[in-house]
Amino acid sequence: MLGRDMWIARRVKAPASAGALVLVLLVGCRTRPPNPDSSRATEFAVREDGEVIVVSAERTVMGGVPARVHVALPPGADGDRARQAACLALDEIDRVESVLSPFRTGSDIARLSEAPAGEWVELGRDALEVLSLARELWAGSGGAFDVTVGPLMLVWGFHGRREPRVPTPDELARAMESVGMQRLELDALARRARKLAERMRIDTGAIAKGYAVDRAAEVVAGELAHLGAGPGGPGALVEIGGEIVAIGEKAPGRAWTVGLERPRTREIIGKFPLPFRADLRAVASSADSWQYFVHEGRRYSHIVDPRTGMARSAGVIGATVLAADCATADGLATALCVLEPAEGLALARDWHPGAEALVFVEGADGGVALQATSGFPEVPGAMVRRGPTEETPQRSPPAGREASPGASARESDRVGGVNRPQGP
Repeated sequence: MLGRDMWIARRVKAPASAGALVLVLLVGCRTRPPNPDSSRATEFAVREDGEVIVVSAERTVMGGVPARVHVALPPGADGDRARQAACLALDEIDRVESVLSPFRTGSDIARLSEAPAGEWVELGRDALEVLSLARELWAGSGGAFDVTVGPLMLVWGFHGRREPRVPTPDELARAMESVGMQRLELDALARRARKLAERMRIDTGAIAKGYAVDRAAEVVAGELAHLGAGPGGPGALVEIGGEIVAIGEKAPGRAWTVGLERPRTREIIGKFPLPFRADLRAVASSADSWQYFVHEGRRYSHIVDPRTGMARSAGVIGATVLAADCATADGLATALCVLEPAEGLALARDWHPGAEALVFVEGADGGVALQATSGFPEVPGAMVRRGPTEETPQRSPPAGREASPGASARESDRVGGVNRPQGP
């Protein structure tokens, strides 16, 4: 999850003087034909940041998560056009949510979950792209990532109306009968899918935010072209709760800065530029910080292992991933929180070449160790074990699927900490 924007003081109005923050509260952006969710309140902020002006917009999405778009403008650029670009990006996030949310009646994902087993359901581009990527991640991770995990989220009480609790063995076994991507068929040519288990429920929560950030970033990039994007032109940052994409630099020769937060705390333990490299402009995070319960002295998080049905209670408590796109980083971040540390880092190294990852690993004594791929940014003052090593054990293919060539030929990671945009 993403913490507050560290360089914009929200909800504080100030005089419109040099260096001061101006905050405006509006209802809807009104930049395109009405979106069902565009009536959500959108906050705008403007501030000087060195040689650029940063125009920011924020809207609550996806059940209470803040979505933010920041556009950095060179002197003389069109501020109204920047605000419009931010609004269009937030509208795109709303649109993606309306398609991918398992909790929205009539969304593609909800219709697929509610359809009888064996019945084909027509899907739009977004749902097909997300489910196709999810299938690749499922195969590459040996089943550690699986969007059919919905029945397990229900039986553990992380979804639905009941309080979280440890399910009985019979309840777990019954839920597991409907979990597994081998029980979901995709027909990309006909743009449709069908489930093969009656009680299967699709949960896109571990990948939808990253995908929405990618789509919103595309919208912003298109709008920036009209503002003179390029060397010395405007750049932007799009974020939803720890999933972030950078479009260009904040200013010529000056990247955006992201802070790395330790899981279960608000402590910022490091900072790194974004884009980190030309091929790494996205970062995603996953952690067990906020959604958990304690039973008989044992902590159970909302991160459930789809291979066993058990909620995670030890091992990796958070992961951070840098990748080329945010959907990949988002999904891999979840997989890294399920896999053992060496397995997860090997997945990051092999599955999405070029990606970098860091995991936070809780030991038996309650201490937290940091392990990372060799190229992950330095974390000053922290001991980070770099790897993985060549003797990392191989992942088994998911149950019900034979190993296939290239099943782990891509990479990415997910965060155990929280990423926060930082000030200069």
